[in-house]
Amino acid sequence: MQENNSFLSILPLGGLGEIGLNAQLWTTPKALIMVDCGMMFPEEEHLGIDVIIPTFEHILANQDRFAGLILTHGHEDHIGAIPYLISKIKTSIYGSKYTLGLVEAKLSERNLLSRARLIPISEKTKLSIGDIKFRFFPMTHSIIGCYALAAETPVGKVLHTGDFKIDKGTEDTVLAPIREFAGDEGIQLLLSDSTNIEAEGHSSSEEDISKPLQDLFETTKGRIIVTLFSSHVERIQKILDFAEIYGRTVVVCGRSLHNNIQISSQLGYLTLPSKIIMDPNEIPNLPDEELVILATGSQGETFSALSRMIMGSHRQFAIHKGDTVIMSSRFIPGNLRAITRLIDELYKRGASVFHGGSHKIHVSGHGYKEELRAMLLAAKPKYFMPIHGEYRHLCMHAELGKECGVHPNNTIVIENGTPLILYQDGFELGEKVNVEPVLVDGKGVGDIGPIVLKERKILGEEGVVIINIVLNSHTWDIIGGPYIITRGFVFEQSYRNMLNDSKNIVYEELDELEKYDRELFKDKLRSGYRRFFKAILQRDPIIIPILNFV
Repeated sequence: MQENNSFLSILPLGGLGEIGLNAQLWTTPKALIMVDCGMMFPEEEHLGIDVIIPTFEHILANQDRFAGLILTHGHEDHIGAIPYLISKIKTSIYGSKYTLGLVEAKLSERNLLSRARLIPISEKTKLSIGDIKFRFFPMTHSIIGCYALAAETPVGKVLHTGDFKIDKGTEDTVLAPIREFAGDEGIQLLLSDSTNIEAEGHSSSEEDISKPLQDLFETTKGRIIVTLFSSHVERIQKILDFAEIYGRTVVVCGRSLHNNIQISSQLGYLTLPSKIIMDPNEIPNLPDEELVILATGSQGETFSALSRMIMGSHRQFAIHKGDTVIMSSRFIPGNLRAITRLIDELYKRGASVFHGGSHKIHVSGHGYKEELRAMLLAAKPKYFMPIHGEYRHLCMHAELGKECGVHPNNTIVIENGTPLILYQDGFELGEKVNVEPVLVDGKGVGDIGPIVLKERKILGEEGVVIINIVLNSHTWDIIGGPYIITRGFVFEQSYRNMLNDSKNIVYEELDELEKYDRELFKDKLRSGYRRFFKAILQRDPIIIPILNFV
């Protein structure tokens, strides 16, 4: 399509068709750059998995050309996978002062800080990497230190919004740099946050929740327990300020809150009240009406501070009648069941619960439809690719792009693994590549795949049957067993006769064995037992034959 060699390839490693896992690889003739390096929390089908991260194989295959990682902001779905990347490759990381503070804490915790060069950026920064020149435009979001990336590339101007919203009254301030960057000719390619495209109108601002929160502090007589995202510094500051106004001592419970409050205060983004206790072990004996507990657990996490308070396993606190629990955060869709269970348990213990679904104590950090429209009109893009959203969000945002003047043929909805290759006079989609995300289970990174998850699902739903046999190593005569052990399959005492009958399968398969081959015999036992249990019980457990030869 293009006579010279100018191009920009954008390969989404995550974040398209899903909420989370945001990561892109930008490639030009002279640069290979990663934009964001996020993680995603597992869903119900990811049994036992701790987190999900992008694949780094495309970076590792080209590490001699890899020029660094640029971060839009410090949320986990944009920075959470950085330690896994840095464990494999040394590189430079660019981000706001606050974002890099969070990254530094992550890397220090894993003794990886020496492998990364942390380079702060601001709205005054002009950064050149290879043949791309970056500028950074401050954006409003639910965390401080957010930037849109304005890039001058070999094929024209590209704007990556990052996550953003536009509070009412700030439109001109937020959009002025973007209009200036676009100029009369507009931006060649816009990549824009799609999260709240389904929400009509304009989002509320952070100031809109100040009065409802203050009213709760003014009227509540017992303890106030607040759970929220630990990275929402502005919201945390409100809670600390109201606690000081109403004479309450703040106790911080939860590692992520403790770390983020320390980082934010050290960097000058958070002003701590005179009465704050960072270590719950040091709390004096105070009456309930003088306490505010800031706790982790806004998403119903099993081992969070709030969950442990509910279940009575927290060393300092337990939920009791008269408590007021304020859940000032968004409910992430994959966590809804866990959150509703947590709320039910709070009510069972006599607490009053206030959350964003019932009271105005949370506002979204992502712009609604009219804010997304304002971004499109300011950027005037020739090409538009929606990012950061489930697939329907991307499609709906593309339709909005057409309403805002983008030619229908120039709206680009793609999935993870499909490279967008932009030229000066057009674009094309490259051949889809494998960007299957990596599952992290404990210290195992990438050693769990679909087969293991399927086995875990079967174990959870059908159970396991172990057939233990002792055989003569020369004649293959059975000299011990068969011993049948089940777990999660049937109550053995009730099904003892059936399990004893199943031992005949061992003798039958052994008699029909054409040659003495361990693996062949195991395969036949697995097949025979599966047929037997399917016919008798309509169940399909995992069958594990164990052969011992003496």
